[in-house]
Amino acid sequence: MQYDIASKVILSRCKNEILRQLCGLAVRSSELVAAAPQETASLRRSDVVLRAELENGITQLVLIEFQTN
Repeated sequence: MQYDIASKVILSRCKNEILRQLCGLAVRSSELVAAAPQETASLRRSDVVLRAELENGITQLVLIEFQTN
């Protein structure tokens, strides 16, 4: 749980650089996508969903899941 919180704080502060360096995306800008209410029996959610505008003008969603040991 504490790793999820830490990774989300780091990502919120430098999301464009993470998308460039770790995901290899040529990002012009990005923003966090707010989670919509869901009707599910479990509490599982994606770690981070970003809407990224690439340098070539394409906009895409990027799903990032953090895994820790």
